[in-house]
Amino acid sequence: MAEERFQLSSVTIDQFAKIAEPTGSRFNVNVSVPVKASYNEGIVAVGVNVQFFEGEKIILQLEVFCHYEFELAYWDELTANHTKDAVIKKERMANFFSIAVGTARGVLAAKTENTPFSVCLLPLVNGSPDMGPDFVL
Repeated sequence: MAEERFQLSSVTIDQFAKIAEPTGSRFNVNVSVPVKASYNEGIVAVGVNVQFFEGEKIILQLEVFCHYEFELAYWDELTANHTKDAVIKKERMANFFSIAVGTARGVLAAKTENTPFSVCLLPLVNGSPDMGPDFVL
């Protein structure tokens, strides 16, 4: 197994809003995957934005980011000393996405515990490596 040349450096909760109290326990859920990068510092943040709907009305919104800091020597390798785009393999991005989903699930459980919003559960989300091409920053 290859040595990891990055580490999870922080987790941020960029949005958490209880908009309207749920009236039931079945929801439509919209999940998106925002990605941010600080190219010069070798930092990539993979997030999960989740919106829970009852009908057309958003009742809860959450956005969480997991920030990964790459070793500078490794980042220099990925970017040819900052002369080309960094390419993150799709398998690695799938790992980052899975970690972000699990983190969002934990934040959601902790922030809604013992409230009417505790029925808002994040469904299983597929973050398999066949989700698309490698990611270019």
